Amino acid sequence: MSSATARANESNSHRQRASDQTRREQPDHKFTGDVLVVDDDVAFANGIAALLQAHGYHARVAYDGDQALEQLAAHPFDVILSDIVMPGMIGYNLVQAAHALPGRDNVPFVFMSVLTEAKVKSFFDLDIRYIQKPFDAHRLLAALREAVDDEDARGDPRRA
Repeated sequence: MSSATARANESNSHRQRASDQTRREQPDHKFTGDVLVVDDDVAFANGIAALLQAHGYHARVAYDGDQALEQLAAHPFDVILSDIVMPGMIGYNLVQAAHALPGRDNVPFVFMSVLTEAKVKSFFDLDIRYIQKPFDAHRLLAALREAVDDEDARGDPRRA
């Protein structure tokens, strides 16, 4: 075998191993619904939306609570992934305002923050879904799936 053929075979083998590794790292999930990503960090929000789109989700982005409410009023989302600490409207107020919109009282939220879970829970007087930044794709996708599964169990008519 020539050295060029050996290098080509080695390169193909390396690509196959990388492809197999990527497939193993991708989370197993079935939900591919509409997600609203709300974060005042534009690059972070866009990055999360791109990640979700790469996994088959329909993701839209809002950079503050007011933009989120405008989008939510116009479009029913399956889940909202929101930062907690944002200028203007914090996540807690966003939940209250979103659930006050007609037909949006059951939309599930998953919160994300650099704050510790204990600190986050001190802000809220309700049971919340929360993931701490930074997080990996597996954890994010699992949290979204769990939020939708919980709503399905409660009989959310949008997914009946």
